[in-house]
Amino acid sequence: MHGMQSTKTEILESALQLFSKFGYEGTSVQQVCEAAGITKPSLYHYFGSKRGLLEALLQSKMSAWTAGLQKAAAYRNDITFNIHELIRFTLNFVLQEPLSFRLYLNLGFAPIKSEAYLVYEPWAKTESALLLALFNSAAEDHGNMRGRESYYALSLLGTIRSYGLELLNGGIKADEALIYRVQHQFMHGIFS
Repeated sequence: MHGMQSTKTEILESALQLFSKFGYEGTSVQQVCEAAGITKPSLYHYFGSKRGLLEALLQSKMSAWTAGLQKAAAYRNDITFNIHELIRFTLNFVLQEPLSFRLYLNLGFAPIKSEAYLVYEPWAKTESALLLALFNSAAEDHGNMRGRESYYALSLLGTIRSYGLELLNGGIKADEALIYRVQHQFMHGIFS
């Protein structure tokens, strides 16, 4: 059993390396097999298909993303705290899982009917729903937010993704001062 698990892990890590570098569509099953040192029948045995491989890869890498977002977005009657925690969590996740975050962002730009996008879509819907729930709860405390909750959720999602990408690309350094500046900038928009 240990050998089977290590083979699956090796396949997933090889796929992550290649998908994050060349994209899902730009990587062949043969390339993944060569990188993992396996045959195509072995890959199909473990994952069923290239799509099954991507689904398993997102499950193994992005479950922590969803769980962390859920925790950071759990409203504590302090929207400023939640936004701070969402920014902090995102930047930390990017530092811990740079290839996973890059792949995830990349999948969001895949053609809408493509296999890659269809695998990504449920993850993105969960991510959006968590942020919308946060702003729906916050609007109960802050009447000026009512009717704009979905806009705030979308704006915050774009903000945390953009700063995550900038961190990935080496354009910023993640520290408390940055987290505070981003949080302050976002909050100023809400309460202005």
